[in-house]
Amino acid sequence: MEELIRELNEITLRADLERFLDKIRVIFSNKKYEINNLNLLEKTVEKCRLLNDKKSLIKIYEIKISQIEHLLDKIPEMVEIVQEMKELSIEIEYSEGLALSYNIEWYIEKIQGNKEKSRKALEESINHIRKTSNPEKYVYYICNYSLAIEYWLEDHSIKSGPILEECSKYFFKEGYYRSLIQSLGILSIIYQQTQNKEKAIMTSQQLFNNKYLFTHLPEDVQAIAYYLAGVGQLLVHNLGQSEYLLNECYLLMNSKLKLSSYYSYYYARLLSHLAIVQALKGKIEQSYENIKKIEDLLEDDFFIKNMDIYSKRQVPHTLNLIKFYVYSRLYDFNADKVQSLIEKIHRGIEDNYNDSVLLSEFILNAELDKKQLEKLSLSDNASLQRIRQIIDYTKERLEDNDKKKIDSYFKILNKGSKKKGCTFIEQAYSDLLLAQELFKKQRHLEIYPLLQKYENRLNQIEVLELRVFMEALIQVGAYKCGDPLGPALQYMAIKKCRLYGFSRLENKLLDYLQLQQTELTKTV
Repeated sequence: MEELIRELNEITLRADLERFLDKIRVIFSNKKYEINNLNLLEKTVEKCRLLNDKKSLIKIYEIKISQIEHLLDKIPEMVEIVQEMKELSIEIEYSEGLALSYNIEWYIEKIQGNKEKSRKALEESINHIRKTSNPEKYVYYICNYSLAIEYWLEDHSIKSGPILEECSKYFFKEGYYRSLIQSLGILSIIYQQTQNKEKAIMTSQQLFNNKYLFTHLPEDVQAIAYYLAGVGQLLVHNLGQSEYLLNECYLLMNSKLKLSSYYSYYYARLLSHLAIVQALKGKIEQSYENIKKIEDLLEDDFFIKNMDIYSKRQVPHTLNLIKFYVYSRLYDFNADKVQSLIEKIHRGIEDNYNDSVLLSEFILNAELDKKQLEKLSLSDNASLQRIRQIIDYTKERLEDNDKKKIDSYFKILNKGSKKKGCTFIEQAYSDLLLAQELFKKQRHLEIYPLLQKYENRLNQIEVLELRVFMEALIQVGAYKCGDPLGPALQYMAIKKCRLYGFSRLENKLLDYLQLQQTELTKTV
């Protein structure tokens, strides 16, 4: 830092000052929120005024805001700076300065939850970029990066993908590694959602394969990389890999980054994702430990003060979904007894991200009425759109039962499992629901052909209860197709249910076994 201060003190020309700003912008983008940064920035502001360099003053203000953007109590100061940036930009007819100003305004309104104001500010920012014939590269890419983030935050739209691909090349070339990591992290999620496996693998390699580069990144940037990669693996329910990556993030966050500004933003989200993974893997006690940690954090005024508005809304919603998932695994589960929890989840579904398995289990077990289900089916929430077939299936089950009903189930669930972007787990989930319906209708010979494709891929089903249920139903189908070992293998699945505490599934499998024995007795 002393070397940079000496370099600043020696500057006497505007051209040298501009080059200096380009240099420190890269440095500070990777090492954010350090006190020494602000000291140097204040000295640079003085230098801009001394040289009467208004264009550089606008640029240094943008860098300064990037160093205080995480502090909610600094919002009034940021608003004042943005207003001055606009006035200076208009005075010197600096279109890129207006683009930067509105880009910052987008962020300020965003973190305050003002969706419409933030959207309009971003539109202004992009319009100023488009009206400029040859915009400065940094301004062009940082404003388009914000546009991609907006698409992603609002509805996880894959429209952000091509923009982030373009931005990530620039960030890598110029050394903006924090923005690069965040771009690649979101891209890895997009590629997995769209089943573009080649690009997903390539992106993951970019994140971690350059070990020298990665180990020399600031530790909070490393933590973000692990976090985003872990979330990406969770989206496709590669739970083992997700847990490993999230734990790597946890080790960095918990041991070294408690004073980082990213701690409040990422830590609660990190714990909530770990809790999802652990619940789905059947590690209920570990999941509850993380839920308790989060609930304690949400009682901490300092922690809450530094959380963004989205995390304040998203994290409690995720905890409620996990709790419902755990409760609904129990044999004595009764939706009426957790009605207040159901109402909280239902109120938050359309405004938050929802894990597809947790959300599917909620839809199936919360006993929502037809009107509620119809509203959710029509929602533009990305999570709800992913499981629309589960919503429509549940709605169909509310109708009077008849012989044609199963054909309707097949049509609904098959349509969902064949849509673009459907993951292996989501397809397996739909097929399990169909297999249950076949069993109820005593169309036993159709079960094994439906589920046979999973028989040698059970290890890929990392959602523990789903795998146990799949094992059991495959054996039910195999037994009906002539395999005498079916019942014995079903008993093994039942024992697993007892071991892991899936008492509701245990009862269901015992009922299935009893029905098979009753049918066998009738035929003897």
